[in-house]
Amino acid sequence: MRDRLDFSSISKIILDNRKIGAMSQAEYYSYLFQYAFNQTDIKLAVPEDPEISKIISGQRNVSKDIIYLYQTISGSTELKGALNIIFDEISDVNYAKEQIYRILWNDISISQAKKQELSAQYANAV
Repeated sequence: MRDRLDFSSISKIILDNRKIGAMSQAEYYSYLFQYAFNQTDIKLAVPEDPEISKIISGQRNVSKDIIYLYQTISGSTELKGALNIIFDEISDVNYAKEQIYRILWNDISISQAKKQELSAQYANAV
């Protein structure tokens, strides 16, 4: 199986590298998308644990409403804040970032131009 940079692979890295006793899958999903669940105009409910497991494992997709919301400037800002909370729960953030970066470079579905753009963002995040 080839590496693919997607929600499932990133979530697996984050959850595999969390500190002992840190967040559960459900807490991770809730922290990550809390901004979306608090929006009154799109009426999203936090899924049950079995549904979250399916989303994290790649068997189901993240809601399109969530995806669209986090593509906005305010959504992107909120997502960065959520990631900072989640990164506090990871035992070695730099190792997790390196694993994600490796998947980025091995994913043949991403163009070289996009890889360069994302690499520049990665360099600023490290």
